[in-house]
Amino acid sequence: MASWWLFLGSAAFFLVASIRERDPLGIIASSFFTLGCIVFLFGKGRGK
Repeated sequence: MASWWLFLGSAAFFLVASIRERDPLGIIASSFFTLGCIVFLFGKGRGK
């Protein structure tokens, strides 16, 4: 489970880097990656 928190942290850093570089494709891709990590983590936490 800790590895998914690391994935979320790295996704957030990629998003920030893309925003700083004003890279629209990077922003879109890292936003989807960040959102996917969040959905997975909260879905996993529901105990299913």
